[in-house]
Amino acid sequence: MNTRLLTICLFAVCCYTAGAQCLFIPSTSTEAGILSYDFSGGSFQKYGCTQIDPTYWISGNGKSVTITFVQPTSYPCLRVWGMNTDDTASIHVNGENYQLTASTGSYDKKLLCGTSPGTEGVLFVNGKLVGANSPSLGNYSYQDVQLNVERVSSITLTGLSGSGWGFAGVVVKCPKRNEDERKKSDVDPTK
Repeated sequence: MNTRLLTICLFAVCCYTAGAQCLFIPSTSTEAGILSYDFSGGSFQKYGCTQIDPTYWISGNGKSVTITFVQPTSYPCLRVWGMNTDDTASIHVNGENYQLTASTGSYDKKLLCGTSPGTEGVLFVNGKLVGANSPSLGNYSYQDVQLNVERVSSITLTGLSGSGWGFAGVVVKCPKRNEDERKKSDVDPTK
């Protein structure tokens, strides 16, 4: 079966930064409570980012992960890694297409695992999530992409093209970033 269901629990470690409490729930978690992951088509791989390995690897078109929250949540973040300019993903929130723009989403400062030229790891292009570095240069970095939406019951992240990138998990219980905070990480990346 191409789909694997994992459930996640509140028994993860919370971290405090700037008065905010953020909770990172890895894609590999198997405890129940906050959300569940439903994976289709990809596989868990280790490709050289020990801080977050293994990640759910999405390549080509159609591989996806659906996150279903036990209780609706606001301003969730998706932690992605290794996206290059050939990698493109779409997002659906509560079953509806969610166009990523500067007003509907934000991303924090990229965190390095290895080589990753430039200041950005991801970009929003034509409403989609796209990698910022060319495949020849590589992108050994990860970032949290925050969705500026309240009462989220489900998110589906689907690969549309590319050689591959990793989905590391979801960050919840973080406040909505304002423009000045857009590049500041508000969660400990090692948790």
